[in-house]
Amino acid sequence: MSMKHIFPFDSHYLKWCHSKVEPINTDILLLSGDHNVGKTCLLFQAAVSHASEECHVTYICPSPLSSLPAPVHGMPSPEAKVLQNLKFLYMSSTDELVEYLSELHTSPVVSQVLILDDLDYYVNQIQFQEHGSSEHSIAMLFALIKDAVVYMKSKHTAGSPCVTYISTHHTSAHQLGIYKRFTKNIWTLNGSVDEDGAPIMQCKPFSSAEPMTIHYYITEDCFRLKNICVQK
Repeated sequence: MSMKHIFPFDSHYLKWCHSKVEPINTDILLLSGDHNVGKTCLLFQAAVSHASEECHVTYICPSPLSSLPAPVHGMPSPEAKVLQNLKFLYMSSTDELVEYLSELHTSPVVSQVLILDDLDYYVNQIQFQEHGSSEHSIAMLFALIKDAVVYMKSKHTAGSPCVTYISTHHTSAHQLGIYKRFTKNIWTLNGSVDEDGAPIMQCKPFSSAEPMTIHYYITEDCFRLKNICVQK
């Protein structure tokens, strides 16, 4: 999984080089943050970027999107030909999600990229139905997701990207501690802003790198990077 599917790190206008650091070896990337900070924009951009590389992408969310999310400036755009490789699945219940993940092996076409927008929507349903803890609910869903990734990999050639992107709006230390048991690749959109009013994202996308802070703007038309800072 590479950040280049979400941000234009290979673009000539960014003075940035990540060739000397090693990407985290994980099949799951988790975007965690408040509402209205751009998580859906980033997930959709990942979907479009992978689809533009002729990958089959499945995008799961609780309800239909009212409009296409703003793309990330400098990244592949959601053209009609690209969107042919992107399948939207609207699942209003956790039962639907569990059934889909459990029966993935029966699908005639297995996606290489799975995107799950709003994990909390499904976790909350499990807690309500079974009166269980959030830890139990998350563990159950992540177990199914990990099994799905393993199966996706088995159906595609070696070197083919088989990854999962997930968004959640819970950002408490306890909640993040639970997520870290299942993936080390967590990006936190913390809702704070810099001196110019640009939202801030914090992440550690490389195993040998220090935490990274990304400053960005969101407009009606696009998601645009302002700058990138790496702590040393």
